[in-house]
Amino acid sequence: MRPRTLFEDEPPSANEDVARLRLRSRPSLSELETKGILTRDRDERVVKNGVQFDETWDEIRRGEPVGR
Repeated sequence: MRPRTLFEDEPPSANEDVARLRLRSRPSLSELETKGILTRDRDERVVKNGVQFDETWDEIRRGEPVGR
């Protein structure tokens, strides 16, 4: 039996920007969902941009911390 990884139980990102945000942020996927940054599409089994995604992505690009 092979060891499980940290992200194995989480759905994949729907696009490259979502993947980058997830890799650069400290909060968990659940926290990012609660804040409206990401949404989990349970039908498609992927993580997509939430309503606050663009603002948060801009903060990351400026070097500001995510999840304040």
